[in-house]
Formats: sequence, C-alpha cells, structure tokens
Amino acid sequence: MSILQEYYSKVGQVAQKYLGTIGHIAGDGVMAFFNDPIDTPDHAHKAVRMALECREVMELVSRKWTTQGVELNYGAGIASGHATIGGIGGDGCWDYSVIGTVSNLASRLCSQAKNGQILVPPKFLSLLQGAVSTESVGTIELKGIMRPVQAHNILKLS
Repeated sequence: MSILQEYYSKVGQVAQKYLGTIGHIAGDGVMAFFNDPIDTPDHAHKAVRMALECREVMELVSRKWTTQGVELNYGAGIASGHATIGGIGGDGCWDYSVIGTVSNLASRLCSQAKNGQILVPPKFLSLLQGAVSTESVGTIELKGIMRPVQAHNILKLS
C-alpha cells in the first residue's frame, strides 16, 4: 500500500501541475482527463507533457521499488474527443469522471502500451501539430473498438 500511495501521490502532483483531473483509480492504473471542470487551453499538449513527466518520475521511483521486490511498469494511452463528464454512480458510490468511446479508446491503448510507451491514435496526434517525435507501432485491434487503430508511441517533445 505504501508503494501505491507514493505512486498515486507522484501521479497526482504531475496531473495538478498540468491541470489534469484524476477521474478514476484502479490498482496501479490512473485515469486523468483534461479540459473539465477547468477550461484548459492547449489541453492536448498538457496531456502529453503530463504523460512524459509521469514516465520520467516513474523511471526514477521504480528503481527504488525494484530494490523492495516490486516491479511496476509505466504505459499510457491518450485519446481526444467528446465524452460524458460529471458525477457518475449512485447512492453512496459515485465519482466525478468521464465515460464514452474516447475514454474506452484511451484505456485500451494504455492496456496495449509496453513499458515506457505513450500510445495515441492519429486523431489525437493531429492536435499536436508536430510538437512531438513519435514512432508508429502499427495497426492494433482493441477490445470494444470496432475498427483497428493505427497507434503511435510518443517518444519526446520536438
């Protein structure tokens, strides 16, 4: 639990820095979204900077965790589009979160990401207007997504 608390703390600090909202935590997975509840100009760039900084932070702290016998890898998926955002749930159990195809796409990309990868679809990549260096990882089939997705790994800011 102490390792997960440190992990959540580090990711939360980075999310706040880039005006991201933590919408859901499950195990070692964290879903952050941008542009709600705070209008965030340049939210696509902020999401990428957050993911890149989280990767750097996780590389540093995972060295310490490895000495304690814990292996945690970092992989991320980012997508953009319209979603339903707000209080989701019912009596006694609700989150301020996001649901819809865009969050499913980001989650599925994250599940396919290998250690250190930040996977994005072409639509999201087009929002960055050449601000990042990427490599194609090819077309991948994603559970719950009707068509195969051409995915790109974000390597660094250009």
